[in-house]
Amino acid sequence: MAQTAVKPLRQQFGIPSSQPTAHDQQRLAKKPKMLKRHSKKVFMVRRISRNDRIFFIDNLATMLNAGLTLSLALRTLIGEAKHKAMRLAIEDIERTVDNGNQFSEGLLDHPEIFSPLFIAVVRVGETGGKLGEVLTRLTEIAKKERALRSKVINALIYPAIVSIAMVGIVVVLMLYVFPQLISIFKEVNVALPLQTRILIGTVGFLQEYGIFVGFAVIALFFLFLASRKIRSVHRFYHAVLLRLPFIGGVVRELSLTRLLSNLQMMMTSGVPIVQAFTIGSETAGNLVYEDTLLAVAKKLELGNALHTAFAEYPSLFPSLTVTMAKVGEETGTLDEIMGKLQSFYEQRVENIFANLSTIIEPAMLIVIGIMVGFIAVSVILPIYDLAQAF
Repeated sequence: MAQTAVKPLRQQFGIPSSQPTAHDQQRLAKKPKMLKRHSKKVFMVRRISRNDRIFFIDNLATMLNAGLTLSLALRTLIGEAKHKAMRLAIEDIERTVDNGNQFSEGLLDHPEIFSPLFIAVVRVGETGGKLGEVLTRLTEIAKKERALRSKVINALIYPAIVSIAMVGIVVVLMLYVFPQLISIFKEVNVALPLQTRILIGTVGFLQEYGIFVGFAVIALFFLFLASRKIRSVHRFYHAVLLRLPFIGGVVRELSLTRLLSNLQMMMTSGVPIVQAFTIGSETAGNLVYEDTLLAVAKKLELGNALHTAFAEYPSLFPSLTVTMAKVGEETGTLDEIMGKLQSFYEQRVENIFANLSTIIEPAMLIVIGIMVGFIAVSVILPIYDLAQAF
């Protein structure tokens, strides 16, 4: 049954090889020398923005589709590149092409700029003589990712600003306003209510240990950043995110949107199915999905059906994904099915972030109301008691 279901995939995308070619192995062996040669540019390369990459891909696709040769298009883009590191990389790629090598081979010399997914799709486009079309498709995907990323960031700006403002106001009140009121309460022999005693204790703790608390928070933040370099710890963070209420669902659908988009693009371009999943794992954006995609790729290489492999991970691939994958396998239209699933999850993510402010605003107002009410009661009750005493 598994062999029958996976047959359309092999017919459409070919039987992949998991072993790199001898030519690729030679280039990989030379990679340390290449990286050493470009070591002086690493700092600049890291600051190359997403917009710089999109500008390069978009304009290169436009010129190739207009009939310009690859060498002439690259020479033109050298003068158009605004970022020095990007300009140096294009110059290096242009030299590689002028020496009679493939465009994808020039891209291999710059893995810090061009992802494995980009290089694999470009290589397929070169083989089929459709480099311009492939670059156009890559541009569309990159622009969609940029637009979705912008929507996510914009949706999180408001709650982030409100949260920072809340923390700042509370810290100012605790350190500069309440101490003056508390000194009055301490001078008068009046029984203080519980909430006032809690407030006094909190203010005293911040005055005594506030600097240490600040240093501890900063140290924990940098420790968190450093721990993410350890793969097992980073994967644990990603696994926790996927299990959080509401947040886990959003993270899962964001991952599926990006994953399905990349898979659909590679399959449409002609990348073999196993290679598509292997490369897609490197761009999943979540280490749990990355490991799972590698496991799925191995199952596909053994001849298992894709929907069967997806069904083994119900927390990562919902039943809709499994069902649609089965339909795509049986009809030989898996690439189209991936595109439809990607559009479905992308729309869901857009709806979530479009309504996020509507969901967060009432919740934050409730939190602010509770904080203001607690502080007001903690201050007003003792003042009322003092007035009663006199």
